[in-house]
Amino acid sequence: MVWTRISRNNINTVIGGMAMAEAKRKVLIADDTTVQRKMLADMLEADYEVIEARNGEEVLDILDQQYREIAILLLDIVMPKKDGFDVLEAMNERGWITKLPVIMITAEYSEDYIQKANRLGAIDYIMKPFNFTIVAFRVASTIALYDKQRKLMDELQRVADKVNGINSLTGLTSNEVFFDKARHYLARQEVQCCVIAIDIEHFKMLNDTYGRAKGDDMLRDMAEQLRLVEKSDGALSGYLGGDDFALIMPYDRGKVAAIANRLVNRAKNLRIGVGVLPVFGVYIIDEPGQAVEDMYDRAMIAASHCLGNYRDRICEYDHAMLDEVVEESDRLEAALEGLRNEEFTFYLQPQCDIETGKIVGAEALARWIHNGELIPPYKFIPVMEKNDIVSDLDLYLWEQVCKWLRKWIDEGNTPVPISINVSRIDIYTFDLPAVIRELTTTYDLDPKLLKVEITESSYIEEFKAVNNAVDTLQDLGFRIFMDDFGSGYSSLNMLTNVNIDVLKIDMMFLDLDEGNRKGFEILESVVKMAKLLHLPVVVEGVETREQLEFLRQLNCDYAQGYFFYQPMSVEDFEYLIIHKGIVNPNANFSKFGLGGDDEQTPQVEITEKELQDTIFDDFRAIYLMDVNHDCSLALKLSKSMVAVAGYKVIRWSEEYDDIMRDVVDKDDIDEVLSLVSRDYIGTAFSNIKDCRRMIFRQQNGDRCEMTIRPVRIKDDKTEVALILIRDMSEIYDTLHSS
Repeated sequence: MVWTRISRNNINTVIGGMAMAEAKRKVLIADDTTVQRKMLADMLEADYEVIEARNGEEVLDILDQQYREIAILLLDIVMPKKDGFDVLEAMNERGWITKLPVIMITAEYSEDYIQKANRLGAIDYIMKPFNFTIVAFRVASTIALYDKQRKLMDELQRVADKVNGINSLTGLTSNEVFFDKARHYLARQEVQCCVIAIDIEHFKMLNDTYGRAKGDDMLRDMAEQLRLVEKSDGALSGYLGGDDFALIMPYDRGKVAAIANRLVNRAKNLRIGVGVLPVFGVYIIDEPGQAVEDMYDRAMIAASHCLGNYRDRICEYDHAMLDEVVEESDRLEAALEGLRNEEFTFYLQPQCDIETGKIVGAEALARWIHNGELIPPYKFIPVMEKNDIVSDLDLYLWEQVCKWLRKWIDEGNTPVPISINVSRIDIYTFDLPAVIRELTTTYDLDPKLLKVEITESSYIEEFKAVNNAVDTLQDLGFRIFMDDFGSGYSSLNMLTNVNIDVLKIDMMFLDLDEGNRKGFEILESVVKMAKLLHLPVVVEGVETREQLEFLRQLNCDYAQGYFFYQPMSVEDFEYLIIHKGIVNPNANFSKFGLGGDDEQTPQVEITEKELQDTIFDDFRAIYLMDVNHDCSLALKLSKSMVAVAGYKVIRWSEEYDDIMRDVVDKDDIDEVLSLVSRDYIGTAFSNIKDCRRMIFRQQNGDRCEMTIRPVRIKDDKTEVALILIRDMSEIYDTLHSS
């Protein structure tokens, strides 16, 4: 058979004003015969994006995920599993048939088949064998006519919805009209009913990260699922704005749980955001005379108890929750009064070097002294965050920290870097980088003395806004800690997409008791990943010597917790560092990654033992390039290094070139050799602004990272360039499998 090719322009000329948009539309072809599918695909793929299905079940699976994106369905009548009629019936049940045009495919004309297909909603049919001109014309004209019809119907629907109180985005009853319908609905019921409040957690992050269109898709999908519940369970659903939905139905705990599980799994299958999942608050109506609005409020109170709990997404209301709300209101009022009366202060909890125990910094923690009583943070921070006034507290405490640092320096003391906590609310309340810069300018502080801690959950919920603020803060010279890593719903892969300087892990989130080996393994994996990404790690919540010893085995850098020090008043902290002499100011600005001259990295002075400790890490190869042309140190270390790990210590020479040429891929060798040339090494201590790093491939395809770091040995002032080569294959495999 000869096909006469007609371009889309010709077809559009034939159908006049029904021309398609230039962007390719999606066409779903369903036929159990591969040859027939390929014929149709070949005819249409120049003008459309073609999707293929082999049977009715595959058609429904595809439509379940993307029917809004498909412009037309070409559907064979006779197929295995589910035939064309089964598909049409399912489309009617799910409300798709009025939104997606269907053209039937048939090998022989049957009036009964055609009439049945038309009754079920099919628009047209095409015969086998296919005629390209007919196929192209019917597809193009049907899409164009359907677009016009849909546009007209949408406009009419918008007018009707406005009159009837229907939300145009979701198609559900909205606000006042919903509550009015709910009153009539409940008046007709003879069984106990429940009100279910549905809230989509992290919905704002979804809009910010993927765009409002994706968020609208999720709202429409949720509404569609609720309409199905209306039909199957005799329920009433409504859309109350934002990401809030309501459902009223006869109470059956099993059915409610099944509906919630189905909607959660549906949201997971949409794959449009990490942790963007609905929560469900259930209020079982035990006082029929109360206002429906009050019932919904109580369901919302129950829903709020599910936020952040990724295992249990449904919660039933009990009257104790209302008592909590009243207590919370009283606590909020007292906290506002406390802010006005300057009852809030900060305590300091030292951060210590795990090996030496010396203090390298401290975290400022909010405390409230009310009527002479010290009130712990868990009693006021959550309520202040929930009511968006935590930013007032943060601003007050940040300034108190800066005032104290200025006073401490003016009294002739060595400054200790202090970490301040930033909430996601701060980032949306004011210009965070500008505020923090203004504080350090006002009190004449080096930005490196004020560390900014932002929780992992803030990155998850407000990724774009947090990343933008962090980039600006780093440009201004501030260091960024990711706090509470492991407490949220992120993956290790997230660490490669955020700009942070230090990673903080809280041991309490890992449930590290003796019987939970998995928790230790998770911590080990996180620490190893952080090391590979050159991120110093602070582990907080360290309370026992056993935990400390485990962290030492992992080569963790720093720790914070009751094993070292409790949070203490400023006065106690001052006494500690003055009279105990246990502060290591050098660690603050080198090993901890908390400072250094922006113009030139200070020479790192370490002992031979510290150098060997560095060398005996997990490096594949170590080279000491002799800057002073005196290799005595290299010769001194080489014996123990070779004996312990088989590493090699050499002078810069042709020997190094030969070694590298045997290892490095030919496409990378020139860059590797230029990075470690004699001229470069000779000027390492005058013009290196930072450690030089590069990733190169070995001849076997594995990736390695090479770091060049200038080092001065304290004992004899020997200057060497320490070249560390680390196997990166594992981290690449881990990231790509995350």
